[in-house]
Amino acid sequence: MKKPYIIIHMMTSIDGKIDGEYMEQKNSIYAGNYYDDQINELGSSMALGRVTVQKYHAGEISLDDIKDLSPLPLKDHILKKDHYLFVFDRNGRCSWKNNEFIYNNISYHIVEVVSSKVNPLYLAYLENKNISYMISGSLLETLNKIGKLDINYLVVTGGAILNGGFLKEHLVDEISLVIAPYIDGNPLNQASFDGVSNFVMNQDFKFNFAHPLKDGGVHLSFIKK
Repeated sequence: MKKPYIIIHMMTSIDGKIDGEYMEQKNSIYAGNYYDDQINELGSSMALGRVTVQKYHAGEISLDDIKDLSPLPLKDHILKKDHYLFVFDRNGRCSWKNNEFIYNNISYHIVEVVSSKVNPLYLAYLENKNISYMISGSLLETLNKIGKLDINYLVVTGGAILNGGFLKEHLVDEISLVIAPYIDGNPLNQASFDGVSNFVMNQDFKFNFAHPLKDGGVHLSFIKK
């Protein structure tokens, strides 16, 4: 089974930061809306890392939340949907209010991607919420399983750790950057691939296109050679 085409799609400042005060400035509004619209154009499903999900979208599960449940065996449980949000949450730490993630008027069914070390009680928690889950030991194994769901394009929208993981495993096919017309300047804010930490050899990308935005920003695309 062929893995899906992987697009890292991020909104950044001119100096490459993926968070910061610049995102609240007036000339970032258009870039942000454009960035959101592009997700739907690039692919039918998304992927996010646990840190990003818990920062913006989900809580932290506690043992008290799941202690009365019955453990489930370590096997995949995937509900058939049109759009998925794959959450890379190896140890099963995210707490969800429901099984759907609404983003830019699209309903994405949540799929927790966990490792074999996950607490089996967490799987029971997910099933009770009608949330799908996938047991996987590597990014490539995960992508092969995603490919079996007839997903041809997967849009990875961060954060830096997940982006870096895909890059280190040579799994990135395209990098899409929507750049807002501001300098963030805060050294504590992460850039798109801060999860890499070192130069990754044999990762050659070539310019694909540049699309100027009316707020002064730009959309850049690079594809793997």
